[in-house]
Amino acid sequence: MTQLLEKIVRNAIAENKYIFGSKQILSSIQNSKLIIISKLIDNPILVKVIHEAKKENIPIIIIQNHNYKIEKICGIQFRASVMSITSINDQNIKLLLQESQNIDSKSNNSSYKFK
Repeated sequence: MTQLLEKIVRNAIAENKYIFGSKQILSSIQNSKLIIISKLIDNPILVKVIHEAKKENIPIIIIQNHNYKIEKICGIQFRASVMSITSINDQNIKLLLQESQNIDSKSNNSSYKFK
């Protein structure tokens, strides 16, 4: 995970502008600005989160590198497979998109990717 993404996640935690959990995110998907997903999970609810996020044009980050886990970045004591950030400025989203494109063009082993 890049420093920019880590900073955005930490700021969201500090400002209480986040949601954990697939069901909670689904119930408030319209409040989401960015969805972060751990690649380690595979379940039908997550598929629905991805579908709804795409329907609402919400960017999705899937963490590719297994050394970076949502719970580690957030400093939480429980496993988190999906996180929604409810407040992020458009400039930071654009920077993340540009960064993702640069990483993808250099290597197939990027830390994360966008959907």
